[in-house]
Amino acid sequence: MAFSQEEFEAWHKATLAKELQPPVNYRPPPLAICASYHNSFGVNESVITDEVAICDICYGDN
Repeated sequence: MAFSQEEFEAWHKATLAKELQPPVNYRPPPLAICASYHNSFGVNESVITDEVAICDICYGDN
């Protein structure tokens, strides 16, 4: 089935709009939840041990 010129232009415009959108910033899901405040945070944001996870507020870095 052939496309009309109008259909092709609409498709082309939609394709370009999708391609030119800025990339979505990816943030991985949190890896730990603070034992005291129940804040979720990643592995590089505070202290995580085998027994407990402590956020920056509890650890005193903030």
